[in-house]
Order: sequence, then C-alpha cells, then structure tokens
Amino acid sequence: MAFSLRQVAFAHPGRTVFDGLDLTLPAGRFIGIVGPNGCGKTTLLDLLCRHRLPDHGEIRYAGRPLAGFGKRALAREIAWCPRTTGSISRFVWKRWCSWAATRTRRVSAPPRPTISIGWPG
Repeated sequence: MAFSLRQVAFAHPGRTVFDGLDLTLPAGRFIGIVGPNGCGKTTLLDLLCRHRLPDHGEIRYAGRPLAGFGKRALAREIAWCPRTTGSISRFVWKRWCSWAATRTRRVSAPPRPTISIGWPG
C-alpha cells in the first residue's frame, strides 16, 4: 500500500522540519531515506507510523487518511523497526550499500533527506 503526504508541516519547538511537504511513497518498492543528522529522516518515519502528528497537512495510507486508522488496525498494516543502539559491522554495511546502490534511483533535495526508491529483484 502507498503513502501520500500533502502539504505536511511539522516543527519541533523553534525549528521547522517540514513545511508544505508533498511526497508519494509507492507500494511494493524499497525506499531509503538518506541525509545528514537532523534533516528529518526519523521525524518522517515517526509521522508515517503516527508516532507524531503533523502540524498541518494530511498523510494517507492505502488511500485513507492515516488519522482514520485505529491503533490496532494501523499495527496490522505497518511494521516499525526502530534504530538500535548496537553497531553494525563495516563489512555488513558495505555489502548493504553495494546492494542498495544497484537497485535505487536517487532523488535529492538538500538539505532535506534524500529519498531513494528502488525496485525489488
């Protein structure tokens, strides 16, 4: 199922993270969000999982407003794997990056996160 964000705005106290973000994340794709520290990568994921609510705009999942899903219904649709405090070996990281680089198309919008959309297979 696809996500779509329309005119989404979100700010931490004293700092705007997103203002008027329009984005469609297609279903059935591997999507990587890459960017420098503090650019909004985790905030975007928090918004998609409804861990945070946008200040403005609408987020839809499978054509329905994300706000319309109950907690249990949303949990059946969306899996969340949070960041870990553990480390990943340099070998594993390099292998993953090599694999991802052969399967992605990069769209960059510095200083915002870079969103990579890849095709499985």
